[in-house]
Amino acid sequence: MKKIFIILLVFLVVLLIACNTSKEKIGESSKQNQEIQESGVGEESKEEIVTESEGTEGNNLEEQIPKKEETKPAGLCYNPYFPVKPNTIWTYKVHCPGGDVYEYTSSFTAITEKSFVEKLKFSEFSIDVNWLCSNDGLIQGDYSEPVFGGENESVEITLESYEGVTLPSYDQWVVGYKWDAKRKEEITITVESEEGTLDRDIIIANEIVSIEPVTVPSGTYTDAIKINSKQTINAGTKIQNSPRSFSGVLDISSWYVEGIGLVKKVTKSSECGTTLVELLSVEQEEI
Repeated sequence: MKKIFIILLVFLVVLLIACNTSKEKIGESSKQNQEIQESGVGEESKEEIVTESEGTEGNNLEEQIPKKEETKPAGLCYNPYFPVKPNTIWTYKVHCPGGDVYEYTSSFTAITEKSFVEKLKFSEFSIDVNWLCSNDGLIQGDYSEPVFGGENESVEITLESYEGVTLPSYDQWVVGYKWDAKRKEEITITVESEEGTLDRDIIIANEIVSIEPVTVPSGTYTDAIKINSKQTINAGTKIQNSPRSFSGVLDISSWYVEGIGLVKKVTKSSECGTTLVELLSVEQEEI
């Protein structure tokens, strides 16, 4: 029993400070056993996000993000800053604290007017992420099936509830716009037939802060939309009948380009350091 509690403690720390990517590198997985309610955007965050000044000078915080002319597909899933295109592969490179580097790809399947599945492929495993689409925006939901686990161990994450949206609807992409999101998860870790559980609450305060140029391996984009997010994680468990609690904060900056999607993401934590995600390419998949 001691072994499972040690692993549980280690996993708690990893959840709070580990190398955080735009699509979660390590085997976080869960079963979709609860429908996510489509809810409106929460109240504007009362906590002002403090970030480093990385943009170009002279950004007008009242400026409306320019909209390019394009044919608008039907359905609630339409958002040019997160284009859900079939037969298309986005490839990203992730630079972790300590020098580790890896790549992953993102693609979309099962696309409907109200939902889609994002398939994330890493070198040794893949993750299917369920998304729902509402009038207020896109909601990153649950994982389709467990993907992390060996013969004697497994990690399963169950999404118990979700409030708000992950990305707002297209008409809300205005500099100065703020929105909140909350999610509650239960994590079950099994090691050699011993099982331990922990709960974690994640609160994310987001703000569109600027329009600015950004350069990544896939190219230079003159009008990328920068979003600053503060992610607060509170986790707790019982170890040998003694309650234990942990907390951590991640400061995240993300850059999106119309018609392309996420091109860059920087995640900072005081405990772990800085993680960088950059877009390498967007390519049509051969059918």
